[in-house]
Amino acid sequence: MLISHKHKFAFFNIPKTGTVSTRFMLEKYCDIIGGAFEDGINFYQHETAYTAKEKFCNSGWNWDEYFKFTIVRNPWHRYASLYVWSQNTFAKLDMEDYNKLSKLDQATYNAYNKWFNRLNFDQKRILRFLINHNPSQDYFFLINNKNAMNYTGCMENIHAELEHFSHTVGIKDVKTEHQQKSKPYEYKDFYDQELIDLVAKKEEYTIDNFNYQY
Repeated sequence: MLISHKHKFAFFNIPKTGTVSTRFMLEKYCDIIGGAFEDGINFYQHETAYTAKEKFCNSGWNWDEYFKFTIVRNPWHRYASLYVWSQNTFAKLDMEDYNKLSKLDQATYNAYNKWFNRLNFDQKRILRFLINHNPSQDYFFLINNKNAMNYTGCMENIHAELEHFSHTVGIKDVKTEHQQKSKPYEYKDFYDQELIDLVAKKEEYTIDNFNYQY
């Protein structure tokens, strides 16, 4: 997550919702940039509102003074994006590139690659695995089944959402640029009816509250 004490905002990064681009745009305004793993009072990159609120309290910061913002995405598109990213990151990697990874990244690669081999690198079986083993979007922004954000934007309209956000917190020179672009694909090509229904059940809150459709 990203936290600015000067501008009094906290941005929550939900995986595969354009977070790399958002971090790229906003991190220069921030005092805290969450890392991949927690260290003491530091914050995760994908911190949840529930744990962040507790850390704010422990740090003596007033949770209610900060404008809390996040971005959600069409859930079916999000899991397809996760599949594409996983395939590019955790599928077959030559030994030279593998040796360049940190020990932690090697362990992560080994774990995912093991599962992909077990699933015979079958697209729909891997997508089902990813849907079942990754948290839903509402996991990151609900506290006691209520949206803890002051504003929740949609990735499909991200430029306007970030303009609204920057105006609200008093930042005037934010420029939206898309980082880590992937090759175009049709997310519906990844799905059969079983997987469509699986996402619909898991992401029910986001689908109902942000009017998403398959």
